[in-house]
Amino acid sequence: MDTNLIKDLILNADKVVITAHTSLDGDSLGSSLGLYGCLKKIKNEVQVVFKERPPKEFSFLPYYSSIKVTEEDIIEENDILIVLDCGNVERINLNINIDKFRNNIINIDHHKSNEEYGNINWVDSGRSAAGELVFELAKSLEIELDENISKCLYTALLTDTGSFKYSNTSKRTHQIAGELISKGINFTEIHDKIYENKSFKQIKLYATAIESMEMYYNNKLCIMEIKQSDIEKLEAENEDIGDLINLGTKIDTVEAVMLIKSNCEYQKVSLRSKKYIDVCKMAGLFDGGGHVRAAGFKSELSTDEIKEKIINYLKGLI
Repeated sequence: MDTNLIKDLILNADKVVITAHTSLDGDSLGSSLGLYGCLKKIKNEVQVVFKERPPKEFSFLPYYSSIKVTEEDIIEENDILIVLDCGNVERINLNINIDKFRNNIINIDHHKSNEEYGNINWVDSGRSAAGELVFELAKSLEIELDENISKCLYTALLTDTGSFKYSNTSKRTHQIAGELISKGINFTEIHDKIYENKSFKQIKLYATAIESMEMYYNNKLCIMEIKQSDIEKLEAENEDIGDLINLGTKIDTVEAVMLIKSNCEYQKVSLRSKKYIDVCKMAGLFDGGGHVRAAGFKSELSTDEIKEKIINYLKGLI
């Protein structure tokens, strides 16, 4: 990818707006804030904008307080929109007239299911996280990485690789992480703030998720369900369910995990696998997407219909 074209568009734009996918996570948020820190070094008019409130668990990140949350369409004629870590238009975390501003969109992503909806599409599924691509962009733009930027990008790598244990982690990932650590970040503190900083309500949700577990195919498939009523009963928040799916992957016999978050309008489903099941293909059955080992989708089908379809699909594969 010739990043000089991206640089020219950024420098010639009146304003650069950075956004990512809905249901923000460590990579989408860390990449967005890391890129914000980079571009502020070369351009005054830069904003990170989401239509959803970002998860408070990442409020420790530099530039978090600079995030603008609005449901308004704020893109003007000569603005550039950089969308990070987002595979399709429907998941863009910003209200925008896509048809009107498609030529203003730079799409930077690492999902192989990316629909290449931008004017410029820098999609590399060989990268562990969008944070890797932002790192490379910063290098090509000759932007000096400081501690704040490095903290954001390290968070992106840490979370999308499952603390560097997922199969998407590469030698290059570790090299980038090493360079980010060399900028003086406290990587232990970052890990603790993300993974060892749960509220009592979140722990109670863990218990609910464990109680809901159903096992299939000789305990190789684990299905969990969290209802909206469960969240409300515990006075928790939707963002508190973020890492519940990891409970299923801790079971020794399990290869694939499905977590269904159900409400009256639709079901939001997260998928994970350990070694050989391509959960991106599973998500594709419901027009979803993601990675080989981590994917998801939304569906208006009932939870029972979703379970049946997944169970039947995995017959003979698991």
